[in-house]
Amino acid sequence: MNSEIMTSMSASRFSISLRDATCRRHTGIDCHELKASNDHVMYRVIVAVPVSYVEKPKRHYPLVVLLNACDIFGSAVEMSRLMAQTREIEESIIVCFETPTVTTDDVQRHGAFIAEQLLPWCRDKYRVAPGSVALFSGLVGTVEAILRNVGATALQPLLGVGDLNNDTNRVPMLVSGLRRHLGTGHEYGSEIVPLSNPFLSKTIGALRPFISALRSMTASAPENLSQYVIRSQQMERDFEVFAVLPASAAANPSRRYPTLLVLDANIEFSTVAEAAARMARRGEIEEIMVIGIGIPRSEGAVEFGFRRFEEFAPPPDGYRFDDRLGRIFRALFATRGQDARKCVGKASQLHSFLLDELLPTLTQQLPVDENNLDILGHSAGGTFVAYTLKQERSPFRNYAIISPGVGMSGSWLMREPQNSQASQALSKSARQAFFAVGGDEKTNRFCQIAGIPETEALSLQVRKQHSEMKVNFQCFDGETHSTIYPNAIAEALRSFYCIES
Repeated sequence: MNSEIMTSMSASRFSISLRDATCRRHTGIDCHELKASNDHVMYRVIVAVPVSYVEKPKRHYPLVVLLNACDIFGSAVEMSRLMAQTREIEESIIVCFETPTVTTDDVQRHGAFIAEQLLPWCRDKYRVAPGSVALFSGLVGTVEAILRNVGATALQPLLGVGDLNNDTNRVPMLVSGLRRHLGTGHEYGSEIVPLSNPFLSKTIGALRPFISALRSMTASAPENLSQYVIRSQQMERDFEVFAVLPASAAANPSRRYPTLLVLDANIEFSTVAEAAARMARRGEIEEIMVIGIGIPRSEGAVEFGFRRFEEFAPPPDGYRFDDRLGRIFRALFATRGQDARKCVGKASQLHSFLLDELLPTLTQQLPVDENNLDILGHSAGGTFVAYTLKQERSPFRNYAIISPGVGMSGSWLMREPQNSQASQALSKSARQAFFAVGGDEKTNRFCQIAGIPETEALSLQVRKQHSEMKVNFQCFDGETHSTIYPNAIAEALRSFYCIES
C-alpha cells in the first residue's frame, strides 16, 4: 500500500482523539479556562454534569474534583455514570483541571486555586450540593498536602494515588473512592429481579398491544449525521464506530498496529482507550489501536439498552424464554410492545456484520494489522465475545470476556456442540481467552439469574476442549458487575500486549 493511502488513514472519518472520545461523544461536557488570581496561571477546566442534570433542574449534586488527572477524565465520566445508572453511587458533577506544572511543590498554589476560585466558580455556575465536595489527585500526596496547607474544610479527601510513573491502578482507585464516598448501598440489578416472576411477566405481556400503541406515538429521534456512523446492509441497522490511533501513528504512516475492538462504545470506550494509552506510554504494553463499536447516540439510551440484548445474545436454538432470565427479557420487551422471543438472539447477524462489512471497511481506512485483531466485551458484550470465540471463522486472536451473561439464550455458551444448531467450533485464529468476574457477582441475585457466576465454568470448558489455547480466568474480590471493568481491562491489556523485559 503506497504512503499516500497510508497517510490518509490517520485522517479516517472514524479516527478520534482521546480528548474528543470523551468531550465529543458524551453529552453534558463543558470546557473552560480559568486564570488564577494570585499568579495568573491559566487552568484548563473540563466539567461533566450528570445525565439527569437537565431534566431535574431543582436537584443538586455532589462535586468530584480531579487534579492533574485529565488522562483518566473519560474513564471517570464513564464509570461514574455507569455506576450511577445501576444506582450503586449517587450521580455527581465531575470537574477536571490541569496545571502547567506537575510537581508536588505547587500544592499550596493548587490548593488556593481550588478553595478560593474553583469551588466558588463551580457553585455559582453549577448546582453543587452543599458540603459534598471530594478531591482526587494524580500527584503523590497532593490531597493530604492541600488539606494540610490550605486547611480547606470544604474538601473531603477522596483518595490519593500512587506514583505517577506507576499509574495503572488510577481508575480502579478512583472507582473505589467513588463507592466509598458516594455509595448508596443499592444492590446491582435488584429492581430487575422481580420481573423473573411468572405472574408479573404474563401481566406485562398482556399489556403489549396497549404499550405498542403508545410507543408508536413517541417522536422519533433526530437523524444522526455523525461522520462515525456506518450502516449494516445485512442487518439494516446503523452503528457508530470510533478509532483512537496510537501516539506514533502520525509519524509512522506505513505501520500497522494490533487492533482491539471494544463493544458497548456508548458507555465504555474511553475507559479502554485511556488505559491502553497510559500503559503504552509507560512501556508496559505495546502500542495498539482501540476501535469502539456502539449504537448511534441519536437512537437514545433506551434503544441502546434493548439493541445490545438483541444483538449480543446467541441464537435461541429452540430456547423458549421460560426460565427466570427469559421471563425478565419477555417482561422488558413487553414494555415496548415487543415479543422477546422474536427479537433476542441476533449474535450471528452481528458477527457477520463485523466480519463481512465492518472489518473490510476499517482495514481500508485505518492502520489495522489484520493478523493481530482482538475483541473485548463486558456483560452482554462479554456474552457476544464468548459467542464469537466459538465461531470457526472468527478472525480474532485474543478474546477478553468480562462478566458475561452465560445464561443468555438458555445457556447457549455452555451447550455441547452437538446439542446446538449453531457451530461451536473454536475460532481457528484464537490464541488466548481472558475471562474475568467480580467477587460480588457470585452472590448478587441478578448476576446469578444471568449466569455470570458460571464464567469460571465456561473458561474451564474452553480450556478442556482446546488445550492448546491459553485460557486465563481471574476473579476480582469485592468488585461488582460495574466496578470490575477498569481492573479487568487493565489485566486483559497486560495479558494480550505485554512487552517482554
